Amino acid sequence: MILFTSDINKKGIVSGMVWTFGIMLFGAIYEHFSFGVYSGYMIYAFVPMLIETAFLMVMYEKKKFISSTAKMFLRCASITASIGCAAAGIVEIYGTENRMLKYYAIAAGILYLIALGHIITSNTEERHLSDTSVQSDI
Repeated sequence: MILFTSDINKKGIVSGMVWTFGIMLFGAIYEHFSFGVYSGYMIYAFVPMLIETAFLMVMYEKKKFISSTAKMFLRCASITASIGCAAAGIVEIYGTENRMLKYYAIAAGILYLIALGHIITSNTEERHLSDTSVQSDI
């Protein structure tokens, strides 16, 4: 089966939206059962995934090519940041502190920098997404 690059990009955007809404739903459910204790970390844990998805949508609309490696690092960074926010929210709602939570932010920052490096150094010339195709065994 031949999948066009535009189909692969659309799948990435759709999966980003699913992740965003999933994290948003988790945060809403956790906040609902936290007995009136709220955390800004938990409320906004979906924002890194939302920003990543919006970035991919803008790049798709501008027909800019992003390598799959850059997308992978971007997705890993966004998931790490979202999980770190959710974990910090859980710890804050529980009323404790944990020094290990800062490592989520450090790991996400490193992954974002690697993704940015791949985006900058990769071939970013305009391509017609519908003209290129990728073989897939799906």
